[in-house]
Amino acid sequence: MTLPDMKAPPDVKKYLDANQYLLDFYAFRKNQSGDFTYEVWSKILGVSSRSYLRSVVAGKRSIPELLTQKLADFLELNYEDKEYFYLLVIYSQCREPEQKKLYATKLIELLKRAVDYTVVSPQENLLANPLIVIIRNILTYTDIKRDQEMLVRLTGQTKEVIAASLQVLLNAGLVEAVGDEWWATQKILKFEDQAHNQALLQYHEESLKKAIASQHRPASERNYRSITLGLNEQEYQDYLKQQGAFIQSIFSQFDNDALSDRRMYQINLNLIPWTEAPYSVKNSGDGETNSPSS
Repeated sequence: MTLPDMKAPPDVKKYLDANQYLLDFYAFRKNQSGDFTYEVWSKILGVSSRSYLRSVVAGKRSIPELLTQKLADFLELNYEDKEYFYLLVIYSQCREPEQKKLYATKLIELLKRAVDYTVVSPQENLLANPLIVIIRNILTYTDIKRDQEMLVRLTGQTKEVIAASLQVLLNAGLVEAVGDEWWATQKILKFEDQAHNQALLQYHEESLKKAIASQHRPASERNYRSITLGLNEQEYQDYLKQQGAFIQSIFSQFDNDALSDRRMYQINLNLIPWTEAPYSVKNSGDGETNSPSS
């Protein structure tokens, strides 16, 4: 986790570690006023000593329930952020894998409530080229000039390609022109996950082609990882649920309104079968089960 923007306090919902959040908050307050120290903070919270508070914040000692409440009040969190902070403290200190998984799920549920998105039906011309979606996403950022010249510079595409992409987005009602700039009409989009939708399938196909074409880039600019797992049907479904939670967590942690010092990256997660099940449970009428599958 990088240090927060020192012009604003860190956003607790971007953290999955309570101690890192508290460390960053301390760094923020220290940057705001050099007079803010662990000694001052411990007195405000009614903590016995500065060394104890420093140990708690650093994760060397656990955060007791009463101190958690005092910290939440001092941090001046709203109701939803305070709820998230309480759960984050429990999650960060939990050591039992099953319980930690449960609290992680609850954190994700809180994050989902905080993320406002618009669901749209996939359109063939909209998803034909992933670049069109990337352009729409660029237009959600607020710290850059969102004109065609900037889009050409960021994407490396021609003015003609950019103009055609903007027209597709305009026809779909996903952007609007304001002077010479373009604005996304919604912050976050979610395409309906329709089985065997050709538009979505084409989108993913083109995204994978882009990933293959990026192999020539330096390793510092792209990343490939692959694992293989043996999964039964229930485990497969469990994985999909955890994948959804992971995506939501990553998005909530790294979502930002500023793009001027960032690059747009795309993450593709693919789960594909390499083998058939060697044995399957069948009911052929003769009582035979667990026979080799054809």
